[in-house]
Amino acid sequence: MHRKQEHAPPIHNLVRLAQLAEKKPDEVRVERLALISSFNIEARYPDLQRSFRKKCTPEFAAESMVLIKEMRQWLKAMMM
Repeated sequence: MHRKQEHAPPIHNLVRLAQLAEKKPDEVRVERLALISSFNIEARYPDLQRSFRKKCTPEFAAESMVLIKEMRQWLKAMMM
């Protein structure tokens, strides 16, 4: 939105949003964006919610938060 001066499409696929913003994430960042996007999908659908809850151990949550904070910093740097 910041770069193109238009609203982002109403999607939750962060990899696709990065591509639409003409960002070129490396392979590691693509994997991380895909992982973060999966949180939204898995949290929305009842069958996936159960499997997602089982996966959400304290260790998984802590590791995910580190990745999410790193990706946030990367995205903020891209806007400058």
